[in-house]
This record gives sequence, C-alpha cells and structure tokens, in this order.
Amino acid sequence: VYMRHAQETLSIHELADGALVQHVPLPDVGTISALRGRTQHTEFFYSFTGFVHPAVQFRFDMETMTSTRLREDRVADHDPESFETKQVFYTSKDGTK
Repeated sequence: VYMRHAQETLSIHELADGALVQHVPLPDVGTISALRGRTQHTEFFYSFTGFVHPAVQFRFDMETMTSTRLREDRVADHDPESFETKQVFYTSKDGTK
C-alpha cells in the first residue's frame, strides 16, 4: 500500500528485487485497510472504503492476479455508482500543487 497524490494505491511487487508486477485496481478514491495474508499462500485479503463506497472486502488471487468481492456493506437507498469522486490539483501562489 502506497500513498500517491494523497490517495492510497495497492501494488504487487517482486519479493526478490521489488520490481512492480501490477497495480491492483480499486473501485474509487479511498482507503485500504485490513490487508492480510500469508507468504506461503497464493492469496491475500484487503478492505476498501471510499468517500461514497461503504466498506468492501476483497480476495486477491496471486495466480490469476484478480480481485474478487467477498462482502460489501450496504446502505439503504444509496448507489455509489450515482456519484463521481475526482481529485483536483491547483497551483498555489508559490508554484506548488
């Protein structure tokens, strides 16, 4: 898990040299938590919570390099897909973002 531009990202890297294998796609801008797994297994689990997404638990399969939704918290009459979350950068007076 890395913080990039004030948002969390999840990436798979080689143990031997740290080379990037794949970025794990996330549903939206949000927070990754409860990352757990064992080195002898070919899977790990993580949770994702976004600004408009209630908590979602995922299983990531290292053999197929895919995530599967295991459980998703539901909120009555709330459709996260009805919302758009985007990150915007502005340049300040001193030139920084």
